[in-house]
Amino acid sequence: MDWQWMYADRRSKEFIDGVHYFLRVAEANRHKGFICCPCNKCKNQKEYSTSRTIHFHLFESGFMPSYICWTSHGEQGVEMEEDEVENDNIPDFGQYAGFEGNQTGEEERDADERQQDRMLRHAANGSQWRNIDRKFKHFGKDARNIRFGLSTDGMNPFGQMSSGHSTWPVTMCIYNLPPWLCMKRKYIMMPIIIQGPKQPGNDINVYLKPLKEGVPVWDDDKQEEFNLRALLFITINDWPTLSNLSGQSNKGYKACTHCMDETESTYLKHCRKVVYMGHRRFLAANHLVRKKGKHFEHTADRRTKPKHRSGKTVFAMVKDLKVVFGKGPGSQPIESEDGVYGKSKDTLEARNDLKHMEQRGDLHPEPKEKRSHYLSPASYTLSKAKKESMFECLESIKLLPIIIRGILPDNVRATITKLCAFMNAISQKVIDPDRLEALQNDVVQCLVTFELIFPPSFFNIMTYLLCHLVKEIGILGPVYLHNMFPFERYMGVLKKYVCNRARPEASIAKGYETKEVIEFWVEFIEVLRPIGVPESRHEGRLRGKGTLRRKAIMTVDNNLFRKAHFMILQQSSLVAPYIEEHLALVRARNIGKSDAWITRGPSGSIATFQGYEINGYTFYTRAQDMKSTSQNSVVRIDAMGHDGTTSTYYGAIEDIWELDYGPLKVPLFRCQWVRLTGGGVTIDDSGMTTVDLNKVGYSDEPFVLANDVTQVFYIKDMSSKGKKGKEPDEPKRHVVLPGKRKIVGVEDKTDEDYDQFDGQPPFTVTIDPSILLSNEDTPYSRSDHKEGTIVRRKYVRSTVTADVLP
Repeated sequence: MDWQWMYADRRSKEFIDGVHYFLRVAEANRHKGFICCPCNKCKNQKEYSTSRTIHFHLFESGFMPSYICWTSHGEQGVEMEEDEVENDNIPDFGQYAGFEGNQTGEEERDADERQQDRMLRHAANGSQWRNIDRKFKHFGKDARNIRFGLSTDGMNPFGQMSSGHSTWPVTMCIYNLPPWLCMKRKYIMMPIIIQGPKQPGNDINVYLKPLKEGVPVWDDDKQEEFNLRALLFITINDWPTLSNLSGQSNKGYKACTHCMDETESTYLKHCRKVVYMGHRRFLAANHLVRKKGKHFEHTADRRTKPKHRSGKTVFAMVKDLKVVFGKGPGSQPIESEDGVYGKSKDTLEARNDLKHMEQRGDLHPEPKEKRSHYLSPASYTLSKAKKESMFECLESIKLLPIIIRGILPDNVRATITKLCAFMNAISQKVIDPDRLEALQNDVVQCLVTFELIFPPSFFNIMTYLLCHLVKEIGILGPVYLHNMFPFERYMGVLKKYVCNRARPEASIAKGYETKEVIEFWVEFIEVLRPIGVPESRHEGRLRGKGTLRRKAIMTVDNNLFRKAHFMILQQSSLVAPYIEEHLALVRARNIGKSDAWITRGPSGSIATFQGYEINGYTFYTRAQDMKSTSQNSVVRIDAMGHDGTTSTYYGAIEDIWELDYGPLKVPLFRCQWVRLTGGGVTIDDSGMTTVDLNKVGYSDEPFVLANDVTQVFYIKDMSSKGKKGKEPDEPKRHVVLPGKRKIVGVEDKTDEDYDQFDGQPPFTVTIDPSILLSNEDTPYSRSDHKEGTIVRRKYVRSTVTADVLP
């Protein structure tokens, strides 16, 4: 039966006719002379003797939700259509809700007890969380009410095997938890798995049934029962899935889901794709590049940026639309794009598009013999020598701002580095909301500059969406709390559950069910670790512990020994908190004896290690680093000089000592320091710190407390590499990058600011490259080399020098 009329507009003809039909059925199936009223208020709980009252109620408030089978009005059951069967087979999420124990109950109240400092460190600090609390006050009053994030994507359940099978697990995370637990595997649920082999497409909404009613749940922490409610806070998915989940088209000329009909797009004839440009309108109204049309078809851009549309506005735009799904008679499959050589956007087709648009005459393809074409070098084209330098740097680290140092012109390098700095800033665990406006300006400046450098084929929809990232951060909180990476990793776990390849979805469901049962019982066995929340290797080692090689007891040179002890005496004010933490009980009974232990001096036998863990860092000596694949021997420390100024020193660990002062043991690092003066340490225009390891100094002060240093890394600076045959081939300098530590949640550390060095950006670009490049005549071409590209056939390219062309 078609029951759609029951929930149509109550002023429509189909609803009026349907109500009359329903009343005739109800009159014929009276029960003891009365009729149940199925309106949204009575909900079949009240009976009336006349159908006129029911007629009035239905037009006043409509039918009760989900009253498809008229069981209270004479029907024993109805034959369902295919979609209705799928919808009714969906399990009721409500019966599975609940808190598993005291710890979970406490963690789910974290959003209500979070740190209040205006910083964006959790989804609760975003504007959407606050708007929900204002709109649904009864929901926001109880912090135990759950806010879910929903994610779904298609996956091949057979791992790396080639298969057209597509399984869609629907996963959910809980945002009531602390930020370091929101995306842990333990707290990601899979309430639904959509069976393959074909993806559901636009019919995915059939499978997603929201939890509308509250569920009575026992809170073991507070020892009370409460009505648990939940709402869908956010959907997390990749770009193709967004169209299926939201029903909004994200392809074609109006692909941007933010700008909608204000999206600026252009179709490229030769590349046969739609590109999205016009980023100048996102600049500030008084920005200089808005007025300059030298490289923008000689026109100024005075348009305002697209307005932000709220959910209510979008709903008002589409509520009256009648959509019929299916392929129309004129639909034709879109042909695959030709002429894309690997991942490159600088192809013959892209250059032909420039010629068709009558732009950048220097880059137009030049016809040559045998139907080949010569592509002159653009500003981003690398010569053979630069490519070798780039690949050599890639061997050590895959970090784009470091790789492009010295191999690209300054205008291109500064723009790419500025974009990398932007991505680094929005990826931080804690973001200052006062910086969001500056970050928005930075990314728009980068996109405008890219329009001056790269061909139009570069600007696909993913590039265009960069200008909307900052707005989403203000609404939803830090990026890492709403990206796909945790869910992609979780789908990798689900693939391992597949044992029966004939029934992959059943295997996944059974494996997930088994995991849930085991996880439930693990909560009651203290010696077992919960599944999906691995124990950090730094657990129990934040205060310091030698980890590599057996402890060696040695007697050292007396002069070196005195320097180590003198350094500890100098830093006694810094050692005091260390003593407090380790010897609180001893100091309470023996007041002042800790100072006496230090002044008395350490034992002459010193414990040495090759590796040491402290404060969430793993340190190695330089000798041990030579045997390892990772670098752990470089440190930095901020120290105050005699004039009161603070300077940053960089060095490498030569030895790790542990001095024994009786009950107190103090770890020290003996380091070789880089001299600050004479070019030993410099900071370039991009904010990158570089060091010359050959310029060492401060040999009379080699020691530093292990508790005071933080870890950094040295990366070869290929821009300082000498030319072959004239100078040594090794780079003279190294770029310094800060290390990372992840200790929030370790040993009850819950303050994100404990890791004070994580927020320090490795590089910053303060200049506006869009202004600099707009003043150049040809910012898109390169003049320092002539190594262009010959395109002989569609998929064969070779690099040649312009001098050898016929």
